[in-house]
Amino acid sequence: MKSRHGNFEGKDRERFVQALFKELTRTGATELIRYDSEDFMLVLKLEKEDEVRMNLHNAWQEYRNAPTAQRHQVLERWANLLRSMGDNLSYNFSREEALDMLLPRVLERTFYEHQKLRAVLDKTSDQEPDRYMFNFPYQPIAKHLASGLVLDMPEQIVILPEAHIKEWQISVEDAYERSMSNLSRISTDSMRKISPGLYVSPWQDNHDGSRILLLDKIKAECEVEGEMLAFIPNRDHLLITGAADVAGLNNALNIVEKIAAAPRSMSFVPLVLRSDKWELYQLPAFHPEFTRFEQLMTDTLLTIYGENKELLDQLKNETEQQDLYIARFNAVQNTDTGKISTYCVWSDGVEALLPRTDFIGFARYSSDPENDDVTSLGLAPFDQVTELLGPETIVFDGCYPERYRVKRFPTAQELDQLTLKEEL
Repeated sequence: MKSRHGNFEGKDRERFVQALFKELTRTGATELIRYDSEDFMLVLKLEKEDEVRMNLHNAWQEYRNAPTAQRHQVLERWANLLRSMGDNLSYNFSREEALDMLLPRVLERTFYEHQKLRAVLDKTSDQEPDRYMFNFPYQPIAKHLASGLVLDMPEQIVILPEAHIKEWQISVEDAYERSMSNLSRISTDSMRKISPGLYVSPWQDNHDGSRILLLDKIKAECEVEGEMLAFIPNRDHLLITGAADVAGLNNALNIVEKIAAAPRSMSFVPLVLRSDKWELYQLPAFHPEFTRFEQLMTDTLLTIYGENKELLDQLKNETEQQDLYIARFNAVQNTDTGKISTYCVWSDGVEALLPRTDFIGFARYSSDPENDDVTSLGLAPFDQVTELLGPETIVFDGCYPERYRVKRFPTAQELDQLTLKEEL
């Protein structure tokens, strides 16, 4: 069996921050900016004692994924963005100018959900929560994506918190409607057919993925076989093909896999349009592209749960819940069949938050405090465990990504009723 690991682990972020500050120092901008190492953020000092906190995860991800020869360009681009934020985040526009720049923004849902966790973290500190951060309105799309609101300014795109929307005396609902009208206005070009049954967005203006919201346009311009499928591998690419078109899906996956290896990649899994609503699409196991799809889906979940665990571990420590175990999302691939199985580990005597996986592995530590040995009791299907123990023992926490709080370890009799296996 071969373990699969998310790309969220590994490299030295501090060296990246030092390189970014060196680029900022070169232009004399650091007197307004300080680094918050705990939250991995840059804090910008604005007028009237306001502060804006800019998370560095996207910049770090782009930097570490870029070829070495291109990393200075990444630093330069992010430094330019940061230098301009102090002026632009005051939003010195008239109401109508701002509303004309409103656009919807489709991003990974983790961006918005993580802001909620960071808001909780901020409240555990000695500082007042930053009014500019955390409260971003959004609408979930097909489980792993979400649509928020941005200002599409000439030199940058700024994601809007609810506070600024209300300052323009407009409801969030009306702001969404205005943003959709603006998006339609700048989307007069047609989807481009690049091979039989496969269409790609032509704009490459950082809003291509958001055009998935223009359902009438997509349905009118894209003729596909079977149900309509969409991929948003990054913000400059929207791919449309048909579920019954094997060649079209193969060509789409070729493009997605290429983009997945590049900086600033986004979601790798297909969505399906059903009753004018995008849903997560699950390829049947007999489909010739099933293994490739499964690998992309697993890599997406490894990243989602990995970043989620980092924040939950930080929240756990700052709220004095050290006894709560945040279980890791793991995956292994059978080297003979290529099948991927996901699992988490539940240890006896530990209150835990488990990710939603295919299997749960049960473990027991030695009762001898001087002995760190762990005994594996086997792995059982997640659904079988939840059915046996019931919702009183395995409680869905209602958050994204999906986790379950467990408080009581299965008894010996309950373990005997499970279909346990030694390995996947």
